[in-house]
Amino acid sequence: MTFMIIDNTYLEERINYITFNKKMLQITLLLAFVIPGILFFLAQQRILQVINPENREMSPGSVWLQLIPGFGLVWQFIVVTRIARSVSKEMTSKMGEAILDNSQVQIIGTDESPTYTIGIAYCILTTAGVIINYSTRHSSAYLALFGSLFVLTGMVCWIIYWVRLVNTKNKLVGLSVGIAR
Repeated sequence: MTFMIIDNTYLEERINYITFNKKMLQITLLLAFVIPGILFFLAQQRILQVINPENREMSPGSVWLQLIPGFGLVWQFIVVTRIARSVSKEMTSKMGEAILDNSQVQIIGTDESPTYTIGIAYCILTTAGVIINYSTRHSSAYLALFGSLFVLTGMVCWIIYWVRLVNTKNKLVGLSVGIAR
């Protein structure tokens, strides 16, 4: 009978190497989600900052409440709805000012709330995906795949919503500059 002698230092080095790589992967994935999330919340905050305080449905700093686990899943619906209403009020007030200034050409053809529909779609899809994935973690892989499809579709809607937020903010800034002239 032959025994193989295992070098403990080699095993310790391998374990340390694997542990280090796992931690690096975790940090990388965390940053891959945290950085875009922060930039997204900043975009939501900035559009609210551009809107006149009398037209705001919420304070700009309130968007950060979405970071609270669990509560954030519900709060995102409220944020999307209040941003859409705020944008609608701001565009309506700008339209009134634009009519007075004879510069309504800049506003014709704009949607009063260009962020609402895609924003709610992103909220519904991502929330449904999270709930499905969480509730099916001990059951069928097919259900988990179904939940993941919801999350992926929600992420596409999230990106479109984010782009619309930025474009709408730029449009509102342009309207403010155009009216001030």
